Amino acid sequence: MSHQIELLSRTENGVIYKCLECNHYQIEFKNLNFTFSISGFDRFRNHIKNLYKKHLGDGALCHSLGKNILLPTNSETLKISFNMNELEELFSLFSMRKTQKKETELAVEMTYDFCLN
Repeated sequence: MSHQIELLSRTENGVIYKCLECNHYQIEFKNLNFTFSISGFDRFRNHIKNLYKKHLGDGALCHSLGKNILLPTNSETLKISFNMNELEELFSLFSMRKTQKKETELAVEMTYDFCLN
């Protein structure tokens, strides 16, 4: 089954799509993949923006390369960890202006770290 998708934002390591048929949002960032409803997407976006602003204000974490910024999940045993550079890129992913591209245009733009032979 093919769905029409709209590219909302893209960074070097991430992309946000919206399915125009079911109104779900797909967020891909590094090796993470999230699917949200509209309200879930808004809550996650606001949480990332607040987390970024909090850690940016702390100052000490801005220069740390360790993955010391934790994003809790519904599971007590699973937390997603970021370093400040990753959190900054994720924040940028949510802050970019909306762009529209078709899936075929997106495939042409994709960069690959491996040989396609």
